[in-house]
Amino acid sequence: MKRITALFATDFSSSAENALNYFINFARPFEVKLLVLHVVEVPLIPTEVPYDRLFEKQVSDKKELGAKLMKTTTRILEVCNNFEVDQIIAEGDPQEEINKISDKYGVDLIVMGNKKGGIFTRIFNGDTVAGMIEKGSRKILAISEDIHFSPVKTIVYACAISVRDHENINVLSEYAKVFDAEIIILNVIDKLEQEYPEIAAVMLEEIMDHVHYKNIKLITKMGTNVSAIIKKFTDEIDTDLLVMATHHRSFFEAILAGSTTEKVLNISNHPMLIFHLTGNTKGW
Repeated sequence: MKRITALFATDFSSSAENALNYFINFARPFEVKLLVLHVVEVPLIPTEVPYDRLFEKQVSDKKELGAKLMKTTTRILEVCNNFEVDQIIAEGDPQEEINKISDKYGVDLIVMGNKKGGIFTRIFNGDTVAGMIEKGSRKILAISEDIHFSPVKTIVYACAISVRDHENINVLSEYAKVFDAEIIILNVIDKLEQEYPEIAAVMLEEIMDHVHYKNIKLITKMGTNVSAIIKKFTDEIDTDLLVMATHHRSFFEAILAGSTTEKVLNISNHPMLIFHLTGNTKGW
């Protein structure tokens, strides 16, 4: 049984609970070490607040949060005999704490609930999922609040295919083997050259040589509205898991252009697994 170390970041909202319910079903074929994390955002302390009153409230809040985490942990263990669960309360910036704890424990996968909203709303309201897409380094399983689990049989990896995607597809194939799922590589390009069929055949052959998983096919779609193309395709074939890769952007890039991955997450009707590209590479 494949072992994964996952971190479930919760704010105890209905969106987070839905993401946990999804992950419990998603992870049944795996042996799971799960960290249940709640981050308390610490505001600047007003000088007029007496220290002893503030300290009492902090102690009270921690007891309440500890009880909530214990309730969540108990619920997981009641239905999952393949899970080992630890709970963590941290203080600070949620994105920084998630990254710090992920590094400390060697997390493979971060599980988060996603609340849909416009790109400006997500950036300026400090949306944690959007922040982790922009600044994180671990794989993210993002589950929107209207999505429920269905058996993973069709996985779509949406990209503008190149050599840099080989390793992601290789990692993805390890998940696909567990579920006995088909991987469809959705290659979106802005124009179709006459010799493209031959090029596509070579690309697929290179992928198959690198990945060593046979249940893969490559489909190419043409157009400039990438997020709309991905949504239309994944809706038409009843996708069980949508996978995309992104890379870090500057603050102004995120505002002016946004991330295709974030745009798709905001409109998609499917669970999303998000990889991060590193180095001098172009991603969504």
